[in-house]
Amino acid sequence: MKALIYVKKSRSLGSIFFSRRTHSRAGCIRQINQDRPHADPMKIARLPFIVIVLGLLVSPFATVSAMYDGGTNVPQKYAEAVVFNAHETLRDMREQSNKKQAERERAREREGFRQNARYGEIRLLNYGTVLVKGRHWARCSVGQSWDGTTCTGTPVSATLGEAKELVRIMMRSGGYAGYTDWRLPTILELESLRVCESGYHSWTLGQIGGLANIPKSKNIRRSCNDLSEIRQPTIENTVFPSTPKGVFWSQTFHMRGPINPDFYVRYPTMKKLTPSNYALDFATGDISGHSVSRSYHIRLVRDAR
Repeated sequence: MKALIYVKKSRSLGSIFFSRRTHSRAGCIRQINQDRPHADPMKIARLPFIVIVLGLLVSPFATVSAMYDGGTNVPQKYAEAVVFNAHETLRDMREQSNKKQAERERAREREGFRQNARYGEIRLLNYGTVLVKGRHWARCSVGQSWDGTTCTGTPVSATLGEAKELVRIMMRSGGYAGYTDWRLPTILELESLRVCESGYHSWTLGQIGGLANIPKSKNIRRSCNDLSEIRQPTIENTVFPSTPKGVFWSQTFHMRGPINPDFYVRYPTMKKLTPSNYALDFATGDISGHSVSRSYHIRLVRDAR
């Protein structure tokens, strides 16, 4: 009886080992599969999705490496297509840039901006005014009227005192073109409008003498070079139409009379000196001092803000 119980216990403890040793191969495989944990069905379903994502992530790097590996792994047609697309993209970029630049230029033209060969960029404004070299100018001389395309009428001629008073009356009466701060130009401002196609004289205002009371006068030429080849008037007529071939006042003084009243008593042979201001003759391009009692033309200017 004890022997039987021993045999049964020994078989119950060693049944698995015994069965793996003695059963057929199919039985062994079946037993092993029964011993393993069951696979998760969700993990198995996610495998194709993971493989696809990894493929999408790796493929661009593989393509870039193939493009820059010397071209050995890139088909010829594909390489040519890449180069053609680059040229086409660059061409499109330049076309878009040119279109934008043209649109900007058209917008500036609508706002009155123009390129002038002698004055650089100018801006034509309403009521016959123009921006030239940072100054706001009246295109017509005082006494003329702007008809929308040109200046009509006869410009006035006045002494320097009359010119200053005339400008003051105009400003008190409402001004011009919507502004009431017009004034006579300085000689440097007036000179900036001068155009000498034949060149300039070798003399500068600084070489005239101590009477040239102008900052930076050493750089300003006194007149145009060859009077026989001067185009009159010496101003850009497309910007300042119907400008008379005459002298225009500046507010820059040239010389004042002697302070000492005994000057002419002590020097009776000296011609009596009268105050003078600089003026510019647009017939010759000459800049010189003129007696304030003479009558010349007037052009208005204001500071551009």
